[in-house]
Amino acid sequence: VPPRKDAATRRHIIEAAVGAFVMYLCYGESSFHLLFQAVPAYLMMVFLPTYIAQYGVLIFTMAYLSYAHIQRMYSFEMRNQAVDITAPLMIQTQKLSSLAFNLYDGDVLKSGNEPSRASHKLHAIRSRPKLLPLLGYLLSFQNVMVGPFTFFSDYLCFIEGREEDMLTDESERELVIKNKEKIRDANTAIKRQIIACLFHVLLTVYATGRYTPDYLISDDFQRSG
Repeated sequence: VPPRKDAATRRHIIEAAVGAFVMYLCYGESSFHLLFQAVPAYLMMVFLPTYIAQYGVLIFTMAYLSYAHIQRMYSFEMRNQAVDITAPLMIQTQKLSSLAFNLYDGDVLKSGNEPSRASHKLHAIRSRPKLLPLLGYLLSFQNVMVGPFTFFSDYLCFIEGREEDMLTDESERELVIKNKEKIRDANTAIKRQIIACLFHVLLTVYATGRYTPDYLISDDFQRSG
């Protein structure tokens, strides 16, 4: 699905559906913690004034994340897991709390004032997001598990193909606008990744056949070093 404004709905659905599938596949019923954290935070953003909601969402999401970490420390079963839901919760905590502050910055702009920093103006959100874009943002499969964190405004630029709106420097904006199709062309990057993948596969096959785990801890290997 191409990054265009008229294809935004389909892209939101794909982001949310694939992200939810990946989360349930990796974490099972623990993935519902994301829902339990997101719903109250969203309700605060909807029903509370933004100057209150920004702090309310931050305190609630941090408290919920702390609860998940404490529960993990005292749960023998969770301590023995290689991965757990706290990593996605950390990413979602950043997303929800930043969104609440961005909504406040949007209200500041609507009132005719300027935010205290240029970055606040760049990421300001003037209206509360609808449910589908919010789900797509929170569950975007590219970063739902371990990040990196992105602002809601950056997510919308990615969905709608407005990469230039993520930049403040005019020369950089013009460069992106002029070379947008070339920048989006992934063929060169894909070829490099395929070559690198084949190289590492061959290296792994060679090393696995030549150096067994027993040999790596043997006296002969130690003397060869």
